[in-house]
Amino acid sequence: MQYMCDAGLHAVLEKDARKYARLPEFWQLASCASGTFNSIISHEGSCNIQNARRDMLRRALMTCALGDDSARRCIKSMFRDILIEKYRVNERNINEVIVFDSPSHLNHHDKFHILLYVFEKSYGCKALQQLIICAGTGKHRTVHAHDIDRLYENYMPVLNFYEKLEVLTQKIYSTYKGIGAADSIMTMDIDGLAGGWGQNRTIWVMCDGRPVNLEFLRFDNQREFRRIMSGFERHIYNTSCRRSSSGVERKKKTGYISGYLYNGAEVIVASSPVCSSKIFFIKK
Repeated sequence: MQYMCDAGLHAVLEKDARKYARLPEFWQLASCASGTFNSIISHEGSCNIQNARRDMLRRALMTCALGDDSARRCIKSMFRDILIEKYRVNERNINEVIVFDSPSHLNHHDKFHILLYVFEKSYGCKALQQLIICAGTGKHRTVHAHDIDRLYENYMPVLNFYEKLEVLTQKIYSTYKGIGAADSIMTMDIDGLAGGWGQNRTIWVMCDGRPVNLEFLRFDNQREFRRIMSGFERHIYNTSCRRSSSGVERKKKTGYISGYLYNGAEVIVASSPVCSSKIFFIKK
């Protein structure tokens, strides 16, 4: 990432940087960081190189949540730079945002993503499968909140500053542009992933041919879920339904549409009459 080498972009990050003597809470930090990000991509450059980089960043924003791993890494790298350069996140104050050093105060989402990050360092894309095995789902095929509590207590992961920064960056990215709580699962070696709202609010994964309900893992709110669904629907219409004039009518009649993400995975968005509320399913 070379964006931070531009003097104009540095100016955006440096503005008001000193006032953050204490970091805001996560949701405020995520909102402020997203606002800074928007300022950067709208900042007028003084040369063609700056403008070309900014155009590349805008394109990455459009594809990062749609299976484009290089775009995803690009956007996450930008957020990491924003956290360090503008908000002065360091090894002392990062615990003000996510209480890494106080496990009893961590919520189940944070515990899961910390565990997944630690497992990924050892097992790579098989990390989720190993985590599910260690959680001991057995025949129940459900990972409950108490399973995550027990697993976290057993492993009690200790992260250095840069590892904590990766976890925080991922959390902000998934809230701003990724697919919410399911975002870090997308890169895992799984057969499929499903999420919904209402009665189908929890997240499901297909691992080794069997469904596993991550009962504790949910989207933060309906607004976030709508953003994710709108992104999938827009992509499907632009890449698949546009080729056929019957695309919109097909959804009205059947209740679902399908298309393919940039990594080749099939994505299906469904609603009534197929199901009582909107859901998505990604088949890898």
